Amino acid sequence: MNRSDESKKLRWYNIALMAFVSVWGFGNVVNNYANQGLTVITSWVLIIALYFVPYALMVGQLGSTFKDGKGGVSSWIKETMGPTIAYFAAWTYWVVHVPYLAQKPQSSLAFSIDAPLKMLLLDADAKFVPKSLLKTNDRNTPINGYIMTAVLVGILIVIPALGIGNMNSLFNWLLDLNSIVMPLRYLFVFAAFMALMKLADKFQSDYQFVKNRKVGFAIGLWCFVFTAFACIMGMFPKVETFTGEWYFQFALNILTPFILLGLGLILPLVARWSNKQ
Repeated sequence: MNRSDESKKLRWYNIALMAFVSVWGFGNVVNNYANQGLTVITSWVLIIALYFVPYALMVGQLGSTFKDGKGGVSSWIKETMGPTIAYFAAWTYWVVHVPYLAQKPQSSLAFSIDAPLKMLLLDADAKFVPKSLLKTNDRNTPINGYIMTAVLVGILIVIPALGIGNMNSLFNWLLDLNSIVMPLRYLFVFAAFMALMKLADKFQSDYQFVKNRKVGFAIGLWCFVFTAFACIMGMFPKVETFTGEWYFQFALNILTPFILLGLGLILPLVARWSNKQ
């Protein structure tokens, strides 16, 4: 391999940095430093070593194994766990962006939701997605998918506002909700990697994170459990405890993720009906 080919290869630390930026983000680094000072550096080092680096290396192996897949994590899940779970992976990857979009001006919707929406609608099995949502314009944009997204965003703003009232509190709650639901999409990455470890004989990869399957599965399980634990802990509201607002937000923090994910059960039913027409 010549030097130009070597220069085009992504190293593990390149992937780790990209993973850190996409999963955690520099904004959180600034906020943590402002709140905790230099003591937060220790937690950064630990979280990078024990979470972001393994995550990056797992993604590297999954990408290498399924390099012909077009749907990212949904393609990985489809190959290792089947099309049904792959659909829910794509749904989760899309729907967790709804709380994020609820914080932003609607003009940002197209930029933030385009990739996950296309993963859900254009890469999914036809039996899970109604034909009407697959309609695209001249620019290959799923128009009805954007409408569905906008409706969900509107509902997520209006209904909680009836109980929270104060706009600053509503915005802060949406920030907290985003921190609860956004990591859910990474659970499917770790699930795909654990499934790959069990099916290692079936697939060939140019790159292996770890050669020992049991060790690889254990690392994937650790990241899965850590992510789920972080989501659960994020459900506790950051307002004065045991007040009416605290209980209301706590209930919303529990119910909203289940509702957002549960809505994914509706599309296959609609698809089954519409595909018969």
